[in-house]
Amino acid sequence: MVVTVQKQDEDDDNITLLFAVSDTGIGIPAHKQAQIFDSFSQAASSITRQFGGTGLGLTISHQLVQLMGGNMWVESQEGQGSTFFFILPFVKSLEPASEFIILPDTTVLNGVRVMIIDDNATNRHILQKTLQAFGCITFEAADGSQGLTQLMKAAADERPFDLVLLDVMMEPLTGLEVLQIIQRRPELANLAVIMLTSLDSVKRLNPDTQEGWVEYLTKPVKQTDLIAAISTVLNKNLSQTQLVATAADKAALHSTNASINILLVEDNEINRQVAIGILRRLGHQVATAEDGRQALEWLEKNSAFDLILMDVQMPIMDGLQTTKLIRQELRWQHIPIIALTAHAMQGDRERFMEVGMNDYLSKPIRSKDVTDIIERHRVRSSSTNHSLQIRTLSSATTHFEKSLTRCAAPISTVRGNRFKE
Repeated sequence: MVVTVQKQDEDDDNITLLFAVSDTGIGIPAHKQAQIFDSFSQAASSITRQFGGTGLGLTISHQLVQLMGGNMWVESQEGQGSTFFFILPFVKSLEPASEFIILPDTTVLNGVRVMIIDDNATNRHILQKTLQAFGCITFEAADGSQGLTQLMKAAADERPFDLVLLDVMMEPLTGLEVLQIIQRRPELANLAVIMLTSLDSVKRLNPDTQEGWVEYLTKPVKQTDLIAAISTVLNKNLSQTQLVATAADKAALHSTNASINILLVEDNEINRQVAIGILRRLGHQVATAEDGRQALEWLEKNSAFDLILMDVQMPIMDGLQTTKLIRQELRWQHIPIIALTAHAMQGDRERFMEVGMNDYLSKPIRSKDVTDIIERHRVRSSSTNHSLQIRTLSSATTHFEKSLTRCAAPISTVRGNRFKE
């Protein structure tokens, strides 16, 4: 799926834009194209059974475009896909934009050699155009074999790549298999790899294979996420053009050797496996739960966790419900709980704090953010836990003293009676 926007016309007050949405689907026969904008109409009755849908989407879109003063049409070839076009006029705003997307420092991207290995030509094209706009030197490969050949040739020619953007789902070699080969080749040992995935299930992505990549991005890849991810793995202070493992990872491993026990509560398998990889690279011990109920079962068996990473939206029992129950138990109240959320909206932080969470991380999580939040709450947890232990010890001592006092009176009485006898 590709969306493009082009300027069609412009004057001092107005601008007209042409939008195109292209897919590589089943296409629409020419004699059916005039009907698809009618209510409850699809190109074939079998489409609903096979792909779902009611036939209202295009009708609603067509009406919305007309209401906005525009026009919509389709161009399609059966078996090759379709492109839906619509033109809309806009009145230029007199007010300057109030919000701007602030990208990280992109000067480090200039001259960086990037290999894009993806079997989807559209994905490769978009990634190339984006990276070239920021000064990267890009190369592409349509499968793992082509990519490995180019990587090793570049290394042999002493012009190694700085970074690989590697798709997970490819044939005949998957991205994970390509990653394993990269790890085994000495000449590619310092190569940084960012994984690209649209998977809902990553059973093959286990912690052993995760040692070779430094970040991951979920498709469709946003420009801001792409640039931010690449910027985090670039470290020009250690090498002029060589990418290394994320600086935050190394700093954490060298500055704090102490490993902590973390309970990761996340229902999405890909998010869970990615988080496991990041946390284990940082040297921490990780236990996992797929929902709130499993998290509570873990805590009943072992409450010696130093930190809980809690997904907010989960089936069976969500993160907010789980946190409320955890905070009701004195033995668990000292454990920091960090919310994991894909949509951090205004007011969410306050909502998380109200139920007893301590902080939050936006997904997809990144190594540096994880490192920072663990270090911040490691200190707080240690201090709080120490205070809790003192209070618990004091309470136990007081209880013991009271029990001893209650026992002392009968003993004295018995001894007194015996003395009198």
